[in-house]
Parts: sequence; C-alpha cells; structure tokens
Amino acid sequence: MDKGDDSWILFYKAFTYYNNHFLQLVEKFIRNLFKYIVVSVSIFDVINKSVELANNDPEVLKDISHFGGEKLCFRFTDDVTVTVAVVNGKLAAEVGEIPDCKVVVKMSAIPFCEICDKTRTPSALREVSEVVKGELNEIIETVFALHPWFYALPRYYEKNSDFRRMVDERKQKR
Repeated sequence: MDKGDDSWILFYKAFTYYNNHFLQLVEKFIRNLFKYIVVSVSIFDVINKSVELANNDPEVLKDISHFGGEKLCFRFTDDVTVTVAVVNGKLAAEVGEIPDCKVVVKMSAIPFCEICDKTRTPSALREVSEVVKGELNEIIETVFALHPWFYALPRYYEKNSDFRRMVDERKQKR
C-alpha cells in the first residue's frame, strides 16, 4: 500500500466525521425551529379548545340552547381574528370575521387568557377591549348568549390539562 491510499482513508474519515457533525447541527437547528413555528399555540387554538369543551358541557349547553345566530368577533391585536358564534344551540369558532357579525371587539389575546386562568374576570374585559362594531342591544344580547361560556373558561382551565397548557403557552407569547 502506498501513501496515496492512506490519504484517501484519512480524507474519508475526516469527511464522514465532519459530515455527521454538520448533519447533527442541522437536525438540532430544525428541531428548535420546529418548536417555535409549529408548536406555537395561537389564540384560535385556545378558543377552539374551549368551544370544544363547552360543547361537551351540559351546563353550558343548557344555558345557550335558547340562543342562535349570535356572533362575537375578537380582533386580537397580537394574534389572528376569531369569531365565536352560537349555532343551533352549540358554539362554533372560526378564524376571521364572519361577514354578518354584528359585534366586533378589539383587544389583546393576553386578557382573554387571563380570564381562563382567573387573573381577570370576564366583566373586566370592558377595561381592556374596545367595541369596534355593534349597537348596544346587539352587544347585550351577544354577551348574554356567550355569558355561560365566558364563566366556564376558568373551570376548563382547572380541570383540563390540555386547555391549561395551551392557555399558559399562549400567555408566554407576548
């Protein structure tokens, strides 16, 4: 064997070592990037989970069963716009503003999360939100229809670990 053959072996070992090291760095970078991009919880995720819990909560369903067609749009200043509606005695959440929505509120997502973890009461939303659209009677009717859902949020936070995790994660994203 001559020296040329040994140099190829050394080159191959060095290339393999650095290539594996490079691939490990790329994999670590992608995992960290994935953690921030994909796993990040939006306020829609929080609201959608709460709506899912409410639709399986007989107490809330009983109280909203008399209503239908009420829609409340949250224009979150730091997240996506979300509309919550009462449809056929159940709640529904949708990203964006539904065209015929009569009540629109502008606010940050953090106070909504603070209702869930009992840092704020639902009635304290008046202090941190701005009514963008809605006549007084429409606002009263919509809030009255969604009242049971608002007041069930802290209970869901206490009893459902997935919901609690989502709320806490969204609160961290300021």
